[in-house]
Formats: sequence, C-alpha cells, structure tokens
Amino acid sequence: MLKKAKFILMATILLSGCSTTNNESNKETKSVPEEMDASKYVGQGFQPPAEKDAIEFAKKHKDKIAKRGEQFFMDNFGLKVKATNVIGSGDGVEVFVHCDDHDIVFNASIPFDKSIIDSDSSLRSKDKGDDMSTLVGAVLSGFEYRAQKEKYDKLYKFFKDNEEK
Repeated sequence: MLKKAKFILMATILLSGCSTTNNESNKETKSVPEEMDASKYVGQGFQPPAEKDAIEFAKKHKDKIAKRGEQFFMDNFGLKVKATNVIGSGDGVEVFVHCDDHDIVFNASIPFDKSIIDSDSSLRSKDKGDDMSTLVGAVLSGFEYRAQKEKYDKLYKFFKDNEEK
C-alpha cells in the first residue's frame, strides 16, 4: 500500500511539473501569427542565436547592411532584390531579401561579417559553403519558377479549384 501511495505521489508531481512548463511556453508573445502566407513572411520575429553586440550592430547599421545585401544580389546574379529584415546572427549579421525581378520570385537570407560595413564590395571575406549553396538554391528556385511559370500557375489553379470548402 505504501508503494502505491509513493508511486501515485511521484507520478502526480512528475506530471504536474511537465504541465507547467508547457503552459509557460504558450504564454510567450509571438510577433508572427500562427498561420500566414509564405509570401508575406519577411523574417519578422526570427532571431537566431547571436551575440548582444551583433544584435546591436545590426540595429545600428540596418540601412547600410541592407544596401550591401541588395548589392550582393545585383553584383552576383544581376537581380534587384529588396531587403526586408536585418538581424544579428552569431557574431555577424544576416540580411533577409525578397526578389520579384523579371518574374523571378524568391525569398532568401545572406549572412555577412560585421566588416562588410567598411567594405566597398558586397562579397564576403569568410564564405561558408553551406550558406552559399542554400542561397544559390533559393535563386535557382526563382529561375525555375520563371521557366515553369505556366505549369505552376495551372497547378495552383488546380489546387484552388479543388480545395476543401
């Protein structure tokens, strides 16, 4: 009988402890609604792990860094993009961009070192292969969309016509 009482007491404490942690995470405020169109998301509410000075640096030099991000896509891909968000990321900064140039549509982000602010070039000195391949993949998906636009439009129309009402 004593074993059963201990078991019930421990189970109650354990389960009630877990339930309070779940409630605390639900109380956090979100700057992004739970559901939204992907085309309307511009990186708001997203903050990767970053050093405090990187976050402050991104806020202080937001306009200059945004121009470097836009210049990067013009120099390397010949595409006009619009910077939608600049945030601190790691010990550097990250620029979110949206492209709607020549029917090429994509959203991407590019990380920069803080030294980009002093540089005349948009190219980065410390290039990370994974970041660059992800970036090129986003650009290529935009070109793919343009090449297959008619097929994608038919597919989207099919989905819209057949969605559950």
